[in-house]
Amino acid sequence: MKNKKKLICSIMASIMLVSSTSYCFANTNDVTTNKIIFARSIKVDGMSDKEIASTVESIESKGYKEELMNNKEDKVFNSIVENSIESTSDLDLNTENIEAVKMLLRDDTEVVNEGNDSFVMYAARSARKPKIRIKTSHAAAAFNAIISVAVAAATGAAGTAGINLLIKKLGKTGAKNFLKKKVANKIRNKLIAWGMSKYTKVADAVVFGLVYNLLDPGTALANELDKRDNWGRNGYIEI
Repeated sequence: MKNKKKLICSIMASIMLVSSTSYCFANTNDVTTNKIIFARSIKVDGMSDKEIASTVESIESKGYKEELMNNKEDKVFNSIVENSIESTSDLDLNTENIEAVKMLLRDDTEVVNEGNDSFVMYAARSARKPKIRIKTSHAAAAFNAIISVAVAAATGAAGTAGINLLIKKLGKTGAKNFLKKKVANKIRNKLIAWGMSKYTKVADAVVFGLVYNLLDPGTALANELDKRDNWGRNGYIEI
């Protein structure tokens, strides 16, 4: 039986407490404020787009586990994670956020809620405490990384560059079908791994339109999930 790493939500809460208070809520308006758009390509010295495409497929096949990656895969993986964070609204590129996103990406991560009382439930529609809660911006960055990996595996490029190449290669209808088939399935599996299988249908519906959202698709998806849980839009996806 594989070992499971637990991403303890009290750790996530402590990250929130030592960060800027602006992190308590997901941005509901301008996702580009003080952030780069979801447009950076994966660039690693000496690697062609074809090499990057095969490398990201290998990274995914290893369940995003860094201890299984070679040096080339590790460089590409770090580039993906850092670019995804920089493209995510309300999330700074720092060690804590990098590690949180990497943990969420791992196939052997189990997300649990330790019942930490140091944060406030804003606009809660339920008096019960959630069993699982993930910071919306961390989930958004993980979604951006998953999208980048899927698109890069097909084109060798990430972000807007990759999606534009995908549209050029497959046409808009083909690109939408690719996202629905490939990306939606990967995000669905990730939600199930996080213990959030009830949100998979929402993810399926939102991912279908991501081909038209080139700014910050991960945040668009994470916010849709956040506003549909029983605790309201409070910067966390909860169940």
